Amino acid sequence: MVNDFEISLQDKSTEELSTNASEHGNVRGLFALNSMPNHDCLANTTHTFGSSKEGFVMTVKALRDIKAGEDITHSYAEPMNTVLARQTILQMGKFFHVS
Repeated sequence: MVNDFEISLQDKSTEELSTNASEHGNVRGLFALNSMPNHDCLANTTHTFGSSKEGFVMTVKALRDIKAGEDITHSYAEPMNTVLARQTILQMGKFFHVS
């Protein structure tokens, strides 16, 4: 649960979905390399997922220039959510402890 990614199926056609996935509206996936970046609410990368027909390929893009030696980061929570919502998601899904 800590290293997985939620892949929304909301925008995908219903023909692509299994019965179980369409009921829930999302699937969870593990992407070994993409599990390594640290969390930052002001991340320097963003990611998207391809369709199920494309194998849910994850594409990571830099949001700005990243200097040599600088950490590559992504947000583990939706950046547009409120601070309280992000903290709750991070505590429940990633076991972050907010003090």
